[in-house]
Amino acid sequence: MYNVFQYITTVSLVGACILGDEAQKTESMVYGHWRKALADNLTHAVVSGLSWLLVLDIAGFTSRYGMLELLLSIVLGSVIDLDHFITARSVKIMDAVSLPSRPFLHCTTLMILLFQLLLLTSVYFQSTLVYRLSWILLISSISHHTRDAQRRGYWLYPFGSTRSIPYWLYIFIIAALPQFVRLFVNETGRKQFASLHLNQDENDRVNTV
Repeated sequence: MYNVFQYITTVSLVGACILGDEAQKTESMVYGHWRKALADNLTHAVVSGLSWLLVLDIAGFTSRYGMLELLLSIVLGSVIDLDHFITARSVKIMDAVSLPSRPFLHCTTLMILLFQLLLLTSVYFQSTLVYRLSWILLISSISHHTRDAQRRGYWLYPFGSTRSIPYWLYIFIIAALPQFVRLFVNETGRKQFASLHLNQDENDRVNTV
């Protein structure tokens, strides 16, 4: 059952990328910038959600916070594009898509730094919630940036941008990213926090003696 779920969700993820890319091209030619932007943003949201669904698997999805985590990943995958309007200081689509450079939330370096900050915070406060939040942020932002990287590469400040990545590599990264994150969220994460709590309990016992 688990393998079937992973297979169907992975196929859906790849299919969402391909269909979203084709829809974006069609909307651009037929309806203009607003439809193109909406098609692209919707695809970002769906890809982010399906990516986190792969991390959750069936057991995680039906858990207490599984649905909330899934909704958060969808929202984060989408709201990244709001930085276009923030940077343009305008709600006009032409201003948002005509920026001379990429807006701040599209900087991969920044999102990795935010991920690391949340990760360190989760370890310091021994918070499983923040730990999982850090990975949701990573998978939402990297999946978003990877879709964009097929056109413009990754923006790795202060080193500049990479070359545009080939389409096959973009699809491979999108499909592989959830499997990579899943190892840390579902295996390493459990062991890490179990170890942290054991150490804390041991310290408490020593302090009370």
